[in-house]
Amino acid sequence: MEYTGPLQHTITGSMVDQFLLWAVEQGASDIIFRANDPPWIQIDGHWQLANKTFSIAQSETMLLTNYLAGQEHKAGNVQRGMSADFAYALRVPNCRGVMQRFRVNVTSSNTGHYIVLRALPRVLPKIEDLDLEAALIKHLYPANGIVLVSGVMGSGKSTLLAALIHSAILRRDLGGFGLGRQVLTLEQPIEFDFSELPYEQRSAPISQSEVGRHVESWAHGVRSMTRRKGEIVMVGEVRDYETLSAMLAIVEQGVTCYATVHAQDVPQTVTRIINSFPDHERSSVAQILKANLRLIIHQRLVDQTNPKTYPTLNPNPKSTSSEKGNLHFGRVALREFLVIDEDLRHKLYSTPYDQLLPTLGLAVQDLGQSLAKAAMIKYKAGLISLDTLESLTAKAETSA
Repeated sequence: MEYTGPLQHTITGSMVDQFLLWAVEQGASDIIFRANDPPWIQIDGHWQLANKTFSIAQSETMLLTNYLAGQEHKAGNVQRGMSADFAYALRVPNCRGVMQRFRVNVTSSNTGHYIVLRALPRVLPKIEDLDLEAALIKHLYPANGIVLVSGVMGSGKSTLLAALIHSAILRRDLGGFGLGRQVLTLEQPIEFDFSELPYEQRSAPISQSEVGRHVESWAHGVRSMTRRKGEIVMVGEVRDYETLSAMLAIVEQGVTCYATVHAQDVPQTVTRIINSFPDHERSSVAQILKANLRLIIHQRLVDQTNPKTYPTLNPNPKSTSSEKGNLHFGRVALREFLVIDEDLRHKLYSTPYDQLLPTLGLAVQDLGQSLAKAAMIKYKAGLISLDTLESLTAKAETSA
């Protein structure tokens, strides 16, 4: 598979847009522009060259940065060592009102600007479309406290979180969550634009803020959420001590807070937060976390055994190959989760910090769902291979 559309020096904006739409049509989740290389695309977790004859010049990566950011100074900032995170959107031809959005990161490297684009779904995700476990759905919307979504990079954390927020905004009662609570989000960049939802469908106001654009820092943005009467808040990423401190402070005021954490499993999700604090504060932070945690979801994407078809943007009726779309094997979401109910909370209160990791590990096995169990369910449904199942099972046994 190769891109045969126009790519020639110097790259123009329309040329880039056409290429990006083609890449999404092929099922690409990520696109990379790197000096002295052709564009790279990732499909179903596997990287491949989009074209083997065209390479991008270093000067063109700077032009691309400014074009995608819509700011003439952005390339200069990156050149001085500043990383740039922003969103880019373009209209999809022949699809009225449909936008294709990308999350973009640009950094400086030894060959010039390194541009990574993550393709986002064209419609706001819904929990009904994510094949969530029934035992998980009824705990997604606590009246207060913390819901953490963890995983490695590219594991679908943002999409899952967006689906949770989307359903919270709509006029529907989910598990006694209640209606009419204002939603505030803090992101970098804003990935899913909830202002697209007609106001008559919303149960309360929704406001989204971008770090570096609308607020000066993560910590400052989180602290402002209670002053803005945030009742449901979403923190796009918990990445430092100041943000964590601010998040714990607002949660103690009765707010429901959703946040993402980079972690390898449910137990590590908790200890990673605690370990972000100085030694002398970890014990008190652990107690606050135990009191306010309501649900932890760890998600991982693995290869699917059965292929699925991605629809093409502009199907060619004369084409003899896959007129309906491009065939790819896709990925399956495996979820490890643990609900922190009152019984477990009381047990955790008396658990010393150095025993927290194994205690949570046992709780996942006995009270929640482990990754190995999730994998077994998907394997029996014919969605993943035996090799994938055995790999996850072996990792679980090694870490136990």
